[in-house]
Amino acid sequence: MKNTQKGGVMVEALVSIALFSVGIIGLLGFLGTSATLSADNRYRTEAITLADELFGEMAATGIGKVSDVFNESSPRFTAWRDTRVAGLLPNGNADIEFIPGTRVDSHGVSTGSTFATLTITWKASAKDSGSQFVTSTYFY
Repeated sequence: MKNTQKGGVMVEALVSIALFSVGIIGLLGFLGTSATLSADNRYRTEAITLADELFGEMAATGIGKVSDVFNESSPRFTAWRDTRVAGLLPNGNADIEFIPGTRVDSHGVSTGSTFATLTITWKASAKDSGSQFVTSTYFY
């Protein structure tokens, strides 16, 4: 009897290697996406922590002085932005805006409050279109 199956084992081995390679390539793609999402979550958490830190300092300062001590050009805000934000977030920046006297009580009388909006931005890579975290609070 003649053996006509020459190379059959080799074909099976090549098909197995090809299928295994496709699986590995898919897994590597998944890991890359997972790493990107993990980094984005880390930066978002850093931004939230930075905002809490700044608002805590602002609350300790007192309502009467908060917009003077922490405005865009104040030494305290610029030092926080240039050291903390730029140090923890890639291409990090922060902007703050104050609107005084915006909160009123149940009788329509201004409470003397100040409304602050803080925007923290960062750009993780050249491909990244940029991310931002915006939060606001009343100081009264």
